[in-house]
Amino acid sequence: MEKSFLDNYYIAHRGLHNKEFPENSLGAFSNAITHNYAIELDIHLLEDETIVVFHDTNLKRMCNVDKKLYDLKGEDLKSYHLSQSKYTIPTLQNVLDLVKGQVPLLIEIKDMTHYKKLCPILMNTLKNYTGEYAIQSFHPLALRKCYKLNSNIPYGYLCSKLEDEKLINSKILKTLLYNLAFYKISKASYIMPKYDEITPKIIRVSKGNLIPWVIKNEEQKNMLKKVSKSIIFEDFLPKK
Repeated sequence: MEKSFLDNYYIAHRGLHNKEFPENSLGAFSNAITHNYAIELDIHLLEDETIVVFHDTNLKRMCNVDKKLYDLKGEDLKSYHLSQSKYTIPTLQNVLDLVKGQVPLLIEIKDMTHYKKLCPILMNTLKNYTGEYAIQSFHPLALRKCYKLNSNIPYGYLCSKLEDEKLINSKILKTLLYNLAFYKISKASYIMPKYDEITPKIIRVSKGNLIPWVIKNEEQKNMLKKVSKSIIFEDFLPKK
């Protein structure tokens, strides 16, 4: 496998966010560009086929409105401000227009419900984007579907015990995902494990292509130097 940006960049989780720049906001993404960090972001697909950059499936935590994300349309997004800031919920196209290849993007398919519809729309949206990007997901079939549409970019298999994940109810399925049962069929070339849930098997299977999340200080970063290519971080500025 050819070397990718994932081997060389520290990756800002949901952008380089802080009290001024909320997570997954254009402000947080601009801040990451200023500091030359790659950007990790989350995407969902709305009913009108707008790809939206947002982590949760409900607006309550980030916008203080008890409303389901999937009830919105693209035209509604500018009405919802993130963490009482001036920033509103962006679309993926908003982000692409902002970043313009200045730093790489790590795009997480967060939407597990609509992935069959989302993946072709996502790959078509990225078709003419000239910057570097990779795609990651907990959903191995979403990764596989995107891979079939473009096999020339890196893919990351997100790996965790998923103890707090409500979209997956089956404990057996969570165990299988964590134990890499679907890693090969996902066509991923990297494993992205939760930093405190890395097992010897994960290290072995990754063959060095391992990028842990979410690293929150230099001590954690330094502890993982021997096993990881890079890191996905937040709440501090890692030394380069």
